[in-house]
Amino acid sequence: EFILGPTFEALECCEPQVFRLVELAMKNTDLRIADDKSVTPYFLFAALLWPPLRLTMKQAGVESMNSS
Repeated sequence: EFILGPTFEALECCEPQVFRLVELAMKNTDLRIADDKSVTPYFLFAALLWPPLRLTMKQAGVESMNSS
């Protein structure tokens, strides 16, 4: 709950594409495991922690990671 709590909160109010990103990451991971391929924890953490980061950026008025 400590690590993923913000993820669950962010998924409740995020843009559909952010939810879709997490969904696809989990499906891809499931397929890799089923195919006996390696799974990188970094990929999973990045996918799961993206929604709260995106929500924080949105609340701060940051629209993209590119600064002009």
